Amino acid sequence: MKLYQNAAQIFVYCFVAIQSTLIAGQDKELGQVDWLRNYDGAVEKSQSSGKPILILFQEVPGCAGCVQYGETTLSHPLIVDAIEAEFVPLAIHNNAGGHDKEILKRFKEPAWNFQVMRFIDTEGNDLIERKDRVWTPRETAARMIEALEAAERRPPEYLRTVAWASAESEVKTAFFSMHCFWDGEAKLGAIEGVNETEAGWIDGHEVVRVVYGSKLIEWRSLVEQARAHGCAKQIYAPDAQTFAETPEQFGAFTDLYVNKSFRSARSSDQKRHLQASKFRDLRLNSMQRTKINSALSLNDTGMILKWLSPMQSKKFM
Repeated sequence: MKLYQNAAQIFVYCFVAIQSTLIAGQDKELGQVDWLRNYDGAVEKSQSSGKPILILFQEVPGCAGCVQYGETTLSHPLIVDAIEAEFVPLAIHNNAGGHDKEILKRFKEPAWNFQVMRFIDTEGNDLIERKDRVWTPRETAARMIEALEAAERRPPEYLRTVAWASAESEVKTAFFSMHCFWDGEAKLGAIEGVNETEAGWIDGHEVVRVVYGSKLIEWRSLVEQARAHGCAKQIYAPDAQTFAETPEQFGAFTDLYVNKSFRSARSSDQKRHLQASKFRDLRLNSMQRTKINSALSLNDTGMILKWLSPMQSKKFM
């Protein structure tokens, strides 16, 4: 998982460097989100839009950790887009007097505390249970999705691309061989529950490495769909337990063999449909690249838009 985490960090830092001047003069602790600063105004906007309110209780000016939170999670481009598009964002300083102190007291939030996000309805009721020490983009995205679902609003798919690997135990990797890994990446990447693909080789055979959520798709279903797409000449199970559960006719092999022999294909062979498109230079995370590559192979504009954030869509659609 370190590879995915490092890639995600690079994605965030590159985008933050570009966007760092978008909100001139805003405190670093608040990141790149365009926050409201008045509770009554947030309630009024929530009532007119139907969107839930996201309250950030943050120390401003704050410690190094507060600044880091603002410069990473609160400046992550997909988190920023989702906060502004799906919620009414309200920032309350937890170390100030006046209006901020009144709202802090109303919600029984301690002063000078860690950063806390609360998700509430127009009546001031929590949509999900309060939780602190939620600091990473991945964990924050998962909480945002939970809050939107509690408000009976559909979370955007681009937000799911940030949250999908929130539990490492749910992520598994398998390998499938086929006649052409360009086609394999396109077809396997479209399967619901598959979050990442990579073209490569095993003993001279073209294969696709598939990272999937074991709670999103069952192994048998994944194998059956891969076979239906003609992408399963050979199947390499992610672990011994999964291998034991695979019917013999599927021809699965254990990952012990795979780990010794898998070789990634050259970069020009990765996400071939994406590379030939106008989206090739857009900063996308690994799941977005996988899903958009598949959508491009089907010439499905609606599916492409599904995986882009509002800011990304404005740039290319």
